[in-house]
This record gives sequence, structure tokens and C-alpha cells, in this order.
Amino acid sequence: MADSPFDFGTGTSSDIEVLISAFGAATRGRVTDERLAPVRDYSVILFSTFTDKWFSGSRRVKTARPDQDGAFSIVGLPPGDYWIVAVDRLDSPVSGATVPPDPALLESLSSRALRVTLGEGQSQDLTLRLIRR
Repeated sequence: MADSPFDFGTGTSSDIEVLISAFGAATRGRVTDERLAPVRDYSVILFSTFTDKWFSGSRRVKTARPDQDGAFSIVGLPPGDYWIVAVDRLDSPVSGATVPPDPALLESLSSRALRVTLGEGQSQDLTLRLIRR
């Protein structure tokens, strides 16, 4: 429910249970080029495999930029299935931010992205191959 608006209406309800978890999923890793050489200038896009989750402010569409060591990290993700891809450029990469997704871009990248499944509190280390746009 956290990913979609819900109108509780007026009055009170005792039929609602709220569960909050501090165990968000994470992914981190590095990026290589076609010769398997490390790349230090790139953007990573992680997005849900479900297109209905591609909306502005979605917790399931995030970007990351490399740190000073060339590694990326995306944390605080809800459990689920994701596509993840490293690209040589992104028009407005803001590390860790939710981004207003361009569905056409995400759709075009999904066929070249790596699919990952993240469980609650799980972290995956990845090596991604750079895609030149």
C-alpha cells in the first residue's frame, strides 16, 4: 500500500494493520566495460519489473552514481523483482533519488538489464556491464 495512494475516508477504522520494517533490501557493486575493465563514470538505474510501479516518487525506481572508489550502492528498497542496468549517461542522475521515470527509456533498457530478486533485508553484490546510450 505504501506505493499507491489510499483514501481512508472519514471516521475511524479498526481493520487496518500497519507494518513498518527497518530491513530494506540493498544492492551494490561495480561496473565494467566490454573488455571487463572497471568503469568509474556511469549511472545505475534500478526499476521494478512491474510497469505499474514506474511512477514519479516510486520507491521502486532509483538511480545511483559511483562513489570515489567506482562502486555504486542502492539501499532502502522494498522486497521485489527489479531490473538493474548501468548506462554511460543519464539526463538527470541524482544518486539514490527516486526519479520521474521515463517509461520509454525504462522499457528500452529492460531487455538489456539484469533481473534481480531482493528479499527483505537482503543485499546483493553485482558486477554490471556498461551500456552505451
